[in-house]
Amino acid sequence: MKKLILFLGSILFISVFIVSSYALTGDEVLKKVDEALVRNNQVANLTMTLTDKNGIKQSREIQLFQKEGGKRLIKFLKPADVKGVGFLSLPNDEMYIYMPVLGKVRRIASHVKNQSFMGTDFSYEDIGGEKVSEGNNIKSFKEEEGSYLIEFSSTKKDASYSFVKMIINKETFIPSKTEFYDKAGKLCKVMLNQNVEKVDGKWVAKEIKMTNVKEDHNTVLKMTNMSFDDSISDDVFTQRNLQK
Repeated sequence: MKKLILFLGSILFISVFIVSSYALTGDEVLKKVDEALVRNNQVANLTMTLTDKNGIKQSREIQLFQKEGGKRLIKFLKPADVKGVGFLSLPNDEMYIYMPVLGKVRRIASHVKNQSFMGTDFSYEDIGGEKVSEGNNIKSFKEEEGSYLIEFSSTKKDASYSFVKMIINKETFIPSKTEFYDKAGKLCKVMLNQNVEKVDGKWVAKEIKMTNVKEDHNTVLKMTNMSFDDSISDDVFTQRNLQK
């Protein structure tokens, strides 16, 4: 009997050791979030719907180009008042915007990256797709059934938020909910990734909703068409192409 108890105890210890060996750290989870969100070369068409506190809506159509390594280009297709506007995000925190009415490309300075992107509830920093695993300090990390819960703050002096809270799906590593807190520590925005499906074997959120809690205003992005293209040229992600 004593030998049986010792044997079962050994099995339990080994099982716990194996499980703990494969447990992810908070930093590893955030890296997997980045892999899930920005690792793919893709082209997508999206509808953008802005809704104010009175329920008044504005609709736009945009095209997104994204390349592995941190390159992203967004072009507005409709309506006429925003057609031709382009936004380019490159590695090393480089961002540019092209406004047809001005006829030139303008670099976005670091101190304005927390401002609204084209009247939406996304800031330039939000829409630029910066990696969450870089330049952040994890304040808390725990697991719940089916999810990881992480709270982190940025190490950047010009960071838009004092800290961020994420609920991350364990299967897809796509955050189901992200809360953004302002410099005073108050909740200012909430982002939801919805309708998560597999497209060509990759998990994708087909709908993203960003709500400005203070303004009672929200922006919803819905994918109408998407493809993964490993052959996207670097020429797409240039200031010259931004103006076309």
